[in-house]
Amino acid sequence: MERPTSVEGQPMENSNPFDDDFALDPDPFADGWVEEPTATDEVKEGDELETTCEDCEKAFTFTVGHCCRSRGKISYLTPTRCPPCSEEHERKREEAERQERLYQRFRSIETHHEYHSDFGQRLSRASFVAFEEGPHNAEALAVAKKWLAIDTPFPGEINCGRLYSAYNAPIKDRPSLIIVGAIGSGKSYLAACLYRELKAKERESALWLNAASLIAQVRHGFSDKEAGSLAGDKIKVAGWAPVLFLDDLGKVHPGKDVSWIEEQFYALIDARYRAALPTVVTTEWKAEALTKRVGESVVSRLMDGAMVAGIKAPAKPYRERQA
Repeated sequence: MERPTSVEGQPMENSNPFDDDFALDPDPFADGWVEEPTATDEVKEGDELETTCEDCEKAFTFTVGHCCRSRGKISYLTPTRCPPCSEEHERKREEAERQERLYQRFRSIETHHEYHSDFGQRLSRASFVAFEEGPHNAEALAVAKKWLAIDTPFPGEINCGRLYSAYNAPIKDRPSLIIVGAIGSGKSYLAACLYRELKAKERESALWLNAASLIAQVRHGFSDKEAGSLAGDKIKVAGWAPVLFLDDLGKVHPGKDVSWIEEQFYALIDARYRAALPTVVTTEWKAEALTKRVGESVVSRLMDGAMVAGIKAPAKPYRERQA
């Protein structure tokens, strides 16, 4: 905002802030207005004056509001923008504030996710640039990139998840993605490429969990109340993560009784299913075999509308090629 000047072009002298005669209404420091002193008494409240918009540089008229006398001069407020430009300026300001609030929410969620994440150092450098494409994984790579290219719920906006959105407009949901492949086929590496792409864009918050590690924590919680509480917190956080990466689902066989494992994963997957939140799953098991390990209800919800990327067994295990 420009500093107000007198008609002689000199900076206006400071007035006593406790002088009632100097008080202006509206606030002389309000955005889009400047204080305009004049050496004459010709201007009075209700006068129609003309000024130039600082944005579109077009002339427009305005009505003089409250005037006051200070040190022999009459002061009044002059708008710096015409009504259309003022409305546009206010819209942009409100949008900028909204985006800042969303970003701060995004960073808060990201910090929370990093605390619970199982994403380790081994995959921290995964990237599509370093991805070794071959006949066994070319189709899966294409599916994964297609999934990544799908518009987020609010194109160009920060996605903090449906629960944190200020919008009520219809949205286009990103579907879940199931990456299936044998041990050593590079399915976790492909998922890590997607995970790091989302992280790098700082547009969609994502959480990475290892399914086997989660089950181990739940098991530990049977004998350790604190460990059980931490596992419960992790499942709760995963339930509303905007994008969840669940690595190696079905890796740990539950034994004869699948019900307790199904109960854990059902609570997680069902919460995400009802909220239409996308889940990226890597597994070595096809649907029928996976059902025996995590339950039919879990697999059914994961597969509903999901994209599937199948990776064939490579000639040489992926880990051996990376060694």
